[in-house]
Amino acid sequence: MKIWVIIGVILVGIIIMVINIPPLIETVIGCNETTAVGGLRTLVTMESTWQQQDYDENGRHDYWTYDISCLYRIPPTEIKTTNGAVVWNAFYFVRADAAPAQDNVFGSGTIEIWAGKVATPTPLGGYLYKAFKKDENGNLYNQNLFKKIPATNDSKYGFIAVPAVYGISGTRIFIVNETKNVYATDPVSDEKKWIDQWPAKDPTTVFGPGGKKWQRVE
Repeated sequence: MKIWVIIGVILVGIIIMVINIPPLIETVIGCNETTAVGGLRTLVTMESTWQQQDYDENGRHDYWTYDISCLYRIPPTEIKTTNGAVVWNAFYFVRADAAPAQDNVFGSGTIEIWAGKVATPTPLGGYLYKAFKKDENGNLYNQNLFKKIPATNDSKYGFIAVPAVYGISGTRIFIVNETKNVYATDPVSDEKKWIDQWPAKDPTTVFGPGGKKWQRVE
């Protein structure tokens, strides 16, 4: 008799857990998506600082567009220790960059080597980030040279944040560019969440990769 009581208690516990899982996932997704929007806005701030300070010392007040990780990896150590806030914010995006610069792409010793960063991108708040390759006109963002490699742009940049696992860590992808406006759409699946080109001058006028309209995030 006792064994059936124990089994009954276990079954009730399982049922309660199953009932509570959907609301729990929704809560996690909501928190992750809020964090992703905040993350993109942080990248906007970092780009503004980069443009003003010319951290890559290429003699131009331009934006870094090659990747995200170098927003932290290129500024010299003294900048990281004395100008903490903005540059150090980029530290948290290094591992979340889904396409970080290879260690020697700009020449040996040019950028900080980050062990393990290329092999295993690690989600930040359930999201991965990446720099867009092309603008709304199909032009490459990487225009100006850094160590003989196109890596910056005088007036444009674009970033995307996608859920690491669609439906579990998030259900929307988010994008931001030099206008500082954040847009979102539901990609419907993991297979369609990544895009490499900014969708349109006004993203709300076109459909996203999942067939749903882009919406501006306030």
